[in-house]
Formats: sequence, C-alpha cells, structure tokens
Amino acid sequence: MNSEEKIISAVKELFSGITFTAEPAGLYDPLRYMIAIGGKRLRPMMMYETYQLFGGNSQVIEPFMASAGIYDPARFTVIQNTIDTGEIYTKALEATDFAPDPNKLNFVAIGRLCHQKGYDIMLDVFAKACRQRDDLHLYIIGD
Repeated sequence: MNSEEKIISAVKELFSGITFTAEPAGLYDPLRYMIAIGGKRLRPMMMYETYQLFGGNSQVIEPFMASAGIYDPARFTVIQNTIDTGEIYTKALEATDFAPDPNKLNFVAIGRLCHQKGYDIMLDVFAKACRQRDDLHLYIIGD
C-alpha cells in the first residue's frame, strides 16, 4: 500500500467512527453528503492539504482537484484580509495591568463574540472541566 492509499485509508477509518448529532443540520448535512459520495470532492482537498502540510508540491494534486470539479483557477479571486501588524506591535509594547494567574491552568479564547463562534458550547465544556479540576481559568477576549 503506497503512502497516498495509507492516508486515504486512515481518513476513511477516522470518518467511519464519527457520529454526528442531529443539530445543527445545516452544518453537518454537507459533510454527510461529501462522505456519502465516497470522497469524490473530499479526498482531493485532503490530499492537497496533506501535500502542503508536509512541504510537498501541492501543484501535483491540482489535476485531481480539477477533475473532481473543485479546482478551477479561473473561477477564484483572492481577497486580501490583511492585518496591520504595526498596530499590533505598537499595542504589544503598551503597559497593562493584566497578568494571568500563575497558580491556574489558563485558557484563552480570542474572537468575535457571537453565536457562530460557539462560545456557548465552549462554556458548557469548560464548566464540566471545572467540576473536575479547580485550577482552571478561562479568559475570553473579543468584541
């Protein structure tokens, strides 16, 4: 079995053991569809990401992606979503009166505070973890 077959086999095994909850249906239906059609679109994407992850030439996989109908350079436009790193470096040098508790196992969640980010789920899970350990602390940073 070559390395690509091993990866595909491992991914199939991984997905075969996953059970998805019924809610939210809109989130899981596309995954079920992709898995149900035998990975026609999923496999090339995972291979592409694997090539990139291990420093390979991801262009090798582009013909397979094109044949699956998921890669057509003429149909894509890159939209830059850059961050002003200069502002970040400047603010990082500013004095602050905040310090994490050194006696706790500190966790940080950073992001826009909205339902789509799943903070409600994270808080439920973190509450369960806190019932098991009393040395946990969660910082939520966002706007």
